[in-house]
Amino acid sequence: MRSGQYNHDSEYFRDLARHDQERQEAITQLRMMLD
Repeated sequence: MRSGQYNHDSEYFRDLARHDQERQEAITQLRMMLD
C-alpha cells in the first residue's frame, strides 16, 4: 500500500467516523425529545 493511498483511506475513515458520531448524537437528541 502506498503512503498516498493510505493518507486517502485515513481521511475517508475519519470522515466516516465523524458522520457516525454526528448520527449517534442526533439519535440521542431525538430520544431525549421523545421521552
